Amino acid sequence: MKKIYFIILIVFVGFFISTFLFSSVSQSGKVGDYFYKNLQSSNYDAIIQILDKDALNQKTKNEWLETLKLNKENLGNSFIYKNTGFHTLTVNNQNIIKLNYSIDNGNGITFNIIELIKRDDGYRIINYYSENKFVINDN
Repeated sequence: MKKIYFIILIVFVGFFISTFLFSSVSQSGKVGDYFYKNLQSSNYDAIIQILDKDALNQKTKNEWLETLKLNKENLGNSFIYKNTGFHTLTVNNQNIIKLNYSIDNGNGITFNIIELIKRDDGYRIINYYSENKFVINDN
């Protein structure tokens, strides 16, 4: 009988953890979609609004704008983004979600990462960068 209770407890704890994790990833994924939709339309001010205070301590607003504009220029006006994965980590008792994206601009595929942190008002971007990988399309 104790085995059954132990198994039920393990299943319950596993269900609770997976529900919390996938809910967090779903919520943070919406921020990623919001980011790329605004990047596509060059609505940089909307992106600045979802940056975390720590992101704005690392770079000024103008530095963020330069980064976003340069990335948009490199990606072009028409690109397709796809979330290719995520992982979570804990830094200073804060949960960080890293969302991985592949971005296809018709000339090739590049890879970006958006790092998010959960705050009282939802997920906010703390970092955004491009990995130094590029795959050329043979169209």
